[in-house]
Order: sequence, then C-alpha cells, then structure tokens
Amino acid sequence: MSVAPVTSTLVAFPDRRVVTPREASAHIGIAPGSLNRLRLLRCGPNRIVTGHDTLYRIEDLDAFKAALLVEVGLDPATCRPAAKGDDTPVVLPFMQLLIRRRIVRRIILLGLWSALGLGTLSTLILF
Repeated sequence: MSVAPVTSTLVAFPDRRVVTPREASAHIGIAPGSLNRLRLLRCGPNRIVTGHDTLYRIEDLDAFKAALLVEVGLDPATCRPAAKGDDTPVVLPFMQLLIRRRIVRRIILLGLWSALGLGTLSTLILF
C-alpha cells in the first residue's frame, strides 16, 4: 500500500490578485525591509502563508494603505500614487514615515507590555 504525496496548490480567484512581498512593498510605496518588519511585528497588512511563501492580496494592501492615511487624518481618495516609469520599486517618503511611525509605536507597546509582564512575574515570585 503506497501513500500518495500531499501537495498544496494555490487557487487563484479571477477577481482577487495576489502578489509577492517585493511587489506588495512596491504597491504600498515602502521598502521591502519595512514590509518585513511590519510582518515580524504583526502590524502590517493581512497576508497569506503557503508553505514557505508569503503572499499579499491587492485588496488587503489597499485597505492597509488607506488605514495608514486615515490614521493621520488624510483622505485616501485624494492621495495620488506615484507614476511608475520602470520596474524599480517606488519608495514614497511619506509612506515610509507612516510605516516607521507604526513600527515605533508597536515596539513601544511591546516593550511596555513586556515590562508589565516581568513586573507582575517578579512580584509573584518575591511575594
């Protein structure tokens, strides 16, 4: 009796396009390293993980970008994307600042929760 190997395939839906992390960072207008930091801190756009691959849906990227702009009081409908002349990813300085702000806020929040957890743990151990 032989067992057939299990393989997974990604099913593409006609109206839902998925992109790689490099394409996703270009779509948002940030550096690929910034997108990776957002993924590690779990404060970035929703992603699809298939095995070792990470993919992003265009709808999720647009929603994430709109949420960033609304967070600082801008209307996403009035913001225009940069013109693409070639295949090099366009890094928008304003989006980089918004991403950096979100990363710093997340790190501060994690630090405060860690300090609270360590303080509670040390109190329980000592008393």
